[in-house]
Amino acid sequence: MTQEVLDFGFRDLETLEDFSLETKGIYDDSEYAKNDEGLYTANKSLRLRNNQLASIDGLSEKLSTMIVDHTALQWLDLSFNQIAKIGNSFNDLVSLKVLYLHGNSIRPGYSLVNR
Repeated sequence: MTQEVLDFGFRDLETLEDFSLETKGIYDDSEYAKNDEGLYTANKSLRLRNNQLASIDGLSEKLSTMIVDHTALQWLDLSFNQIAKIGNSFNDLVSLKVLYLHGNSIRPGYSLVNR
């Protein structure tokens, strides 16, 4: 059964390099649709929650190699990782409406505005 939400939570990913087209979904039998080039066709929601990601520098570039039109991503869950700073990780995710970052190491008062 194919899924509309790409869910790669609880995969013990430590770096973005650990995240690839070969990464199994949250349920080992999850099957995510891919196009002829091997890119995921579901591009609205992505869950990378409950991993060990410390940095998301280069996130957009990584997603562009894995998801058809990654800029259409509307919902991104990065909660419960080890992320301390955001930088420009979301600059070209122009359709992003929902972003979960709770449970990370982002210091109080950190602002996403004008990043």
